[in-house]
Amino acid sequence: MALPYSVHLRQEAFEFLQSRKKRERDDVLGFLRQLAANPFIVGDFEESDDAGRPIQGVILGKLGVYF
Repeated sequence: MALPYSVHLRQEAFEFLQSRKKRERDDVLGFLRQLAANPFIVGDFEESDDAGRPIQGVILGKLGVYF
């Protein structure tokens, strides 16, 4: 089943994810699938980027993901 939205990773994030244990990779990939299915997910916290736009963040075990 095709997801309605696409998720794109920075090269650095992709390389970092490859270096993690399978469980951590699976947790992040599962979250990214959820995000593709619903890009309006509210994160665990919110910060602003350099332009002042709100960026959501979630904690997945020892890892944090911004979106």
